[in-house]
Amino acid sequence: MRTIFRGAVNPDLNPAATFPAWLAAARAGEASGFSAIYGWLGPEVKRFAVGRGARDPEAITNDAFVAAFRRLGDFDGDASAFRSWIYAIARNGLIDAYRADQRRVGMTNDEGTEPAVEASAEDLALAGLGAGRATELLASLTDAQRDVIVCRVVNGLTLEETADAVRRPVTAVKRLQARALSSLRQKISDEGVS
Repeated sequence: MRTIFRGAVNPDLNPAATFPAWLAAARAGEASGFSAIYGWLGPEVKRFAVGRGARDPEAITNDAFVAAFRRLGDFDGDASAFRSWIYAIARNGLIDAYRADQRRVGMTNDEGTEPAVEASAEDLALAGLGAGRATELLASLTDAQRDVIVCRVVNGLTLEETADAVRRPVTAVKRLQARALSSLRQKISDEGVS
């Protein structure tokens, strides 16, 4: 596991107001711009990757930001548009990682056994904190429903931001959210959990 970016953003700052300065600094190659943008959105993107069941959410997050930072010249928009853009990049990275994992299924090493996969530090920590149950519940949803729930409920994105991130109309996001919440309520109710 690797960490490329680290940064913390003053929670009192308004990202919508300060984003243009962060973007200009990042485009100029200044570490402060990269760190500010990553500090603002990195934790959200990582939670999105965890919610999607990524084997290495930190790598997905870092790869998404590296891809975005390499293509900053192509980006045109405000803070909200950047948030949607980084979510789309992360989502594509998750799809690529899933496909790569599927290709590895059935591969064996020289001894004829399947190679061992070690649990990541995040997996071990989440298991210890009981987040495994939340991950299990999220896994019971469709990919589209899980994307919407993680964006809306876990990361607090607006309907419009979520629609941009998952590349669906707002009406579809509303339907997916309603179905996902209904499914989760039913699953919890069936298990007798209050």
